[in-house]
Amino acid sequence: PGSQPYAHPLSQPYGEPGTQPLTTRLANTARWISLASLAIMALSALVVGLASATSNSSGTLAGLGYILAFLPLLGGPVGAILGILALLQTNTPFTLNGRKHAGIAIGAGLATLLLCCVIGYMAGTYNASGD
Repeated sequence: PGSQPYAHPLSQPYGEPGTQPLTTRLANTARWISLASLAIMALSALVVGLASATSNSSGTLAGLGYILAFLPLLGGPVGAILGILALLQTNTPFTLNGRKHAGIAIGAGLATLLLCCVIGYMAGTYNASGD
């Protein structure tokens, strides 16, 4: 009477509810880095696309788009790598949303790189000689 219950190696500690954590810190961080990078890269692609549509890929508007693309060009791959590392963590499968957040991080990081390629294509379509 008054004793603590036997602690089984796979059981929750005494006094804690048996709920799973929502996600891991690494998966959540990777997800937000990748999503922020994707949003900024999409804005950059929009700005460069507008400049390219006006046949002015070397103007001020396009330059602003190119500058906007620098930070997400680093953040996208970092988020994707962190997402891969989050998937490889031993505690990620035991969370409710850990795998999903890591998958979102990987997908958004790769989409950021794809948008960077689109920006490069739009920048290369401008003919500087005016032909």
